[in-house]
Amino acid sequence: MEASEQRDASHAKPTDSCFDKTFSSLTVDDVYEIAKLIGADVEKLIDGYGKESVVGLVPKIVKVLELLERYNLSIEQKSNSRRQAQAREANQTGDQKDPDQPCFTKKEVRDIIFERNELKTNLFLLQEELNYYQRKLIKAKMLGIPVNECSNRSPLKRHTLSSHRGHTATLGCSCLCTVHTTSCTLALV
Repeated sequence: MEASEQRDASHAKPTDSCFDKTFSSLTVDDVYEIAKLIGADVEKLIDGYGKESVVGLVPKIVKVLELLERYNLSIEQKSNSRRQAQAREANQTGDQKDPDQPCFTKKEVRDIIFERNELKTNLFLLQEELNYYQRKLIKAKMLGIPVNECSNRSPLKRHTLSSHRGHTATLGCSCLCTVHTTSCTLALV
């Protein structure tokens, strides 16, 4: 009998390593290995003392092993989903982490600068036209000429403005003045 126990012990040693692991390092395969080892021990008890000796023990062992298996599976699934989420997050924030990375391409920057310059030019033209009509109004008041409309004596100036998007708009500026007002307003036609 000692020879068979030594033989069983030598076979059990490599598989007993699953009992040396912590609960966090157990795998589903380890749980199956534990079930196999417990099953072998239960068979020895049945062989030595009869089936009645383990009748109440077997269902409890099976239940504990099933719970351990489910718990281990849930831990593995959570671990996998955590790893996947971390990988997705690393991929998403990889581009955002570099503060020196340019936000715009060179072409986009050129287009923005071009549009800004066009808008500045258009603003300058509109300011010049407003100044022209204000000067006319002041001149008419200084000479004592009755003014019904500032634009009666001069043709309406028109400017064509084009934006970088290719749209073209024509602005007509007219000065709306009356005899009693001293302010001039710019109207877009």
